[in-house]
Amino acid sequence: MDRRCGGMEFRRGAVLTVPDPPRVGATHAVPSPDSHDLDTWIEAFRQTSGWQQPGITPLADQLIVAKDQPPALVVLVGIDRYPPFAIRTAIQRTWPREAIAGLQLIRSIVGTPPAIATLPRSVPGLAVIRRNAREHNIKRLALDPIYPVADPTLVAWHAATAGRRKLRPGQNPAEVGLVLIDPWLCVRLGRWLHNKTLDTARPVWIARHPDDCRGSIHWLTPGQIPQQLLTPEGRAILGDPLSGVPMNPQAGIPADAETAFIAPASKPAPAPEPCITCGWCAEVCPTHLRPIELVRRIDAGKTDSPSLDWCLDCGLCTRVCPSGIDLATPLRSRHNANGGTDDG
Repeated sequence: MDRRCGGMEFRRGAVLTVPDPPRVGATHAVPSPDSHDLDTWIEAFRQTSGWQQPGITPLADQLIVAKDQPPALVVLVGIDRYPPFAIRTAIQRTWPREAIAGLQLIRSIVGTPPAIATLPRSVPGLAVIRRNAREHNIKRLALDPIYPVADPTLVAWHAATAGRRKLRPGQNPAEVGLVLIDPWLCVRLGRWLHNKTLDTARPVWIARHPDDCRGSIHWLTPGQIPQQLLTPEGRAILGDPLSGVPMNPQAGIPADAETAFIAPASKPAPAPEPCITCGWCAEVCPTHLRPIELVRRIDAGKTDSPSLDWCLDCGLCTRVCPSGIDLATPLRSRHNANGGTDDG
């Protein structure tokens, strides 16, 4: 357990490379803007879909704020959101040069502030991206991929600015002087600049069950209903086992999906036991809250506590509770009722 982040250790996923995209339907030819003008690129992102980022404010929304508040730092969030589903590691391992090229482009259109690439520690195959970052004067920060260290709030607090910039869950990073970018967005930009073709599909990590650390990577377009996730033995969940949400079979894969898994058919959960005041939920909370106390306030109708605004919806409190109390659900419901976070 990492007490700096309040996270828990999970077995790291396999170090994969992304397969080549399908020859048909995954890309289309479209010229990229030949200007580094910020307004030009904001308009380009508006006209071409697929720039959503899992758990991070959409890039165009960040750039709009950056027009009036020039950022102090651009950050590539290269840590996997859930270590067993190592899609961000696979993307950077497959396209290290494109990742840095996309990061450099974003950096240039917002005024060339310093840039930093957060990368998982001790993962083979990332030497090229580290070397490319060094050549472009981009700081590298190796972090242990401990859930949920990749959350934007924790990136801002622990990784990017050593606590000097406080980013509330769901807040636009540009409001506190940051631009946060995930690896696929950088790679998609880099491939667009180099190939003059725009990816319309994206690589998605699909696990066969919640404990599957090997998984497989498939190219999927928004709205597609992947056959790999259709099975009578379970249901498709977008995200990870702690904070994922069921996939709408009519809507298919959303534009910001990067991981999905098949959850076994649910069994009736045992009735929770009374809280034994062990303090485990507070010990694992990444933002140092006391989840059981917050849930009691919610049950009492006291939902205006400022502390509630710092819940990341990570689900760790429910995972560790020895009494089987579902603490995450009422906290998440309160978040959703109040506008919530951007986490997908």
